[in-house]
Amino acid sequence: MNEKTDYKWTVYGVTCPTSGKVVYVGLTKNPKKRLREHCKDARNGRSSPLRSWIRSVLDAGKRPGFVWLEEGVGIDSGSCAERRWIDQCNQETPLLNRNPGGVDSNVGAFKQLCEKKPGRVAPNRRPVKSLSTNQVFDSMTLCAEALQTTLKTVHRAVTCGYRVHGHDLVYADASDASRPSRRAYKTRARTNGVLHLSEATR
Repeated sequence: MNEKTDYKWTVYGVTCPTSGKVVYVGLTKNPKKRLREHCKDARNGRSSPLRSWIRSVLDAGKRPGFVWLEEGVGIDSGSCAERRWIDQCNQETPLLNRNPGGVDSNVGAFKQLCEKKPGRVAPNRRPVKSLSTNQVFDSMTLCAEALQTTLKTVHRAVTCGYRVHGHDLVYADASDASRPSRRAYKTRARTNGVLHLSEATR
């Protein structure tokens, strides 16, 4: 994927809830998320003309409006579109923008458009391996179903070194350094007889 040509962008406008006029123009790849971020930043008390304005709107019991002005693909065309809309809206009402627009004036906008951060995988979706049988389960949930136990029990087994139905469990995609330590555990059974602590299983 070409970072500069393949990313979809949206030029958006933040509007006054009273007059409906655009007070700020921005560039993003996720408009709905960007509006939430603007409101969150305003509540956190960070200083900027836009955040101060949004804070005053929120304090009045209202919420800023949001409009989609233009959409397209490619970081260069997105920069041009943002500058064009800033110039056009500035002629009608002075905007709260501090920069002329485009990624040249806002490095953060370029990173937001071009960086795709890897998502964190939920623990119950990570593959689990039984050291006793070398069997790999596609997820912690499937492991719990196969061993006929609870997800909580499997999670404790993986993170604390417990043994479940004779299985010593670890994350299949984890390195040895991230597995439970090699200390010995005293054998202990829960009242239902399902969960046991292993003795020096590592």
